[in-house]
Amino acid sequence: MKEAGGEHRRYLTVRSQNRIIRQPLCEIDYLTAAANYVEIHVGDQVFRTRSAIKDIEHSLDPQMFGRIHRQTIVNFARVKQCQSLAHGDYLLTLHGGTQLRMSRRYRMRNEELLFLFSAAHNGGSQKAEDGENHSPSC
Repeated sequence: MKEAGGEHRRYLTVRSQNRIIRQPLCEIDYLTAAANYVEIHVGDQVFRTRSAIKDIEHSLDPQMFGRIHRQTIVNFARVKQCQSLAHGDYLLTLHGGTQLRMSRRYRMRNEELLFLFSAAHNGGSQKAEDGENHSPSC
């Protein structure tokens, strides 16, 4: 779901346990499907909300987030490294060290974004190896 004016949301409102959290999208590392829930990974915190991953996917900016597996959506700004694997898969390493597999089914959808990511990190002034958070400010 987009905000009024056709722009994508800047945050997700997450109901997790007894709390309602307004989570800025730029802080989200990745999201994973878990049965009837979606786990939202933010640093070392995980928020679990009852929703279908496809519903959340439609509310996210496709220039910032992409489906990399049928169960996983990643924030491309959090990707530190992309490694090619056998059979067309990729292994994405996030700034926090988490590794996620991007299946070949979703690779074609994200190839242009991965290329732009690679060019930005290789030609930019920030080094991806320093372990710092390089996502855009919220």
